[in-house]
Formats: sequence, structure tokens, C-alpha cells
Amino acid sequence: MTRVWLIEISVFLFLLHCTVVIFAEANFGKYEGYKLHPYERHYNASVPDYIPRTTPNPIDEPEPVAEPHHKPGKHDKYAQKPYEKPAYCDSRTPPICAKDAPFGYCSIDEEYPFELLNKLLGESIFLARQYSDLKDQSAQDLVNEVSKKQEESFDYSFYTGAFTFDTTHWIGPEGYICPSDVAYERPLRAVNANGEWRVIVNDPSHCTQTQRVEICRNPEGACRLLAPCYKSRCIQKFASHRILSFDPCHPEKGLFIDSFRLPSACSCHIPSLH
Repeated sequence: MTRVWLIEISVFLFLLHCTVVIFAEANFGKYEGYKLHPYERHYNASVPDYIPRTTPNPIDEPEPVAEPHHKPGKHDKYAQKPYEKPAYCDSRTPPICAKDAPFGYCSIDEEYPFELLNKLLGESIFLARQYSDLKDQSAQDLVNEVSKKQEESFDYSFYTGAFTFDTTHWIGPEGYICPSDVAYERPLRAVNANGEWRVIVNDPSHCTQTQRVEICRNPEGACRLLAPCYKSRCIQKFASHRILSFDPCHPEKGLFIDSFRLPSACSCHIPSLH
């Protein structure tokens, strides 16, 4: 009796196994990547040892890249084409902005390389912060006994600089003896002491370098309140400034400090009378 039950159980297991194999063959795609046991291999010669995977494995699929929340538009300040150094680049050749820059610096530059500057700042951000200046500068900070309001109120509309005895020398409101235009500039390009043009690091969102410049209104003109017999003249003075900059022809050099000559004052000069 026991032997009969064993035979029946064996037959039942064999039929169950055959049913599973047939089902697997009918649903081949569902069992991709399934490797047969040697026992199954003996009864299923037509089925390969390994059923290769044809559908991608979710584990192997790359993670989707999220789209940026902000896509730069044509009016975006930094949405400019990548900086491309010209095939021929000579640092001694004045940039386009230099045509309106008689004193060797540009305060307006339509070709300012913001994208390249951002890259260089990322490599030298600590250096840039060391040379970043005060956000607001005026006579209040840089001129003794003259306030910001006073300097901005100076009116030289009456002054001609003529070497004659006329009212332009003897009248007029408060001001300097040599009338000048004062500005607090953030130059974008300038020519250095060696005659080479550099890009000045000046980006309000990262680093600014403000320079006080003073330019004679009437260079070589007569000084105010002095008689013509003194033969006085207003002369332009310059000062050397150490400013953080980079070479647009060799951006691989990174940021560095260079020397620039900027107009600093308009002074009255009285020559020797002998």
C-alpha cells in the first residue's frame, strides 16, 4: 500500500513539473534571466540553459536628469554664448570700448566676458573677496573737510579757463581751484603699466573694485582766482592702482594683480617766474 502511494506521489510531482515547464515555455518573455536547474535540463532539452534578458533591468537604467527650473533667456545678463578666444589675440590691441576711453579704461563694455569671469571667480573666490571694496564710496570717505553733498554741488559752468582778466577768474561758487569732473568708477577694462589691456574684475553680484577718478575739465587752462601774470595751468595727475584682473588672451593664467594708471587729480601748477 505504501509503495502505491509513493508511485502516485511521484507521478503527481512529475506531472506538476511538466506543467510548470510547459507554462514557462509558453511565457518565455516572463522568465527572462532564468537559469535552469540541471534536473530540469535533463527533462527539457529544447530549453536553453540560460534565458537571456531582452528588456532593460530597472536597476541598470540611468536616473532621469531633472530639468532646470530656470532656463536663461536672451535678456538674462549671464545668458551669453561661451567665451571663445579669437584665433589671433593681441593684448596690446585696444578693445572696441577703447574708442570712447581717452584715459585708458572702459567703464562701459558691451563685450565684457561675464561667463568667463564667473568661471575664474569660482577658481579664485577667496582672492576676489580680499580685493572687493566698499559698496558705496564718496568724498565723505576720501576727501578731507569736503562732504559728499558739497562735492556733488560744485558748479563750474561759469569757468572757461581763459588766460585773461575776466569774471571767469574772480567769481563763482565753492569748488576746487582747478575745476574737474569727479566720478567713482568701476572700470571693466584698462590698459596696464606695460601697455597691455586687461579685463578688470567688476561684477556687483560677486566682487567690485571702485576707483575714484578726477579729470580736468579744462586741461592746460588757467587756474581759478589767479592773475594771468602767474601763468598758472591746470594739469592732469595720475595714480598707479593695483587691481585684480585677468588676461582675456590667456584666461588659463587665472586672476592676478596688475598695475593700472588712472586719472586721480587736477592740480594747479605755477611755473618758475625766472
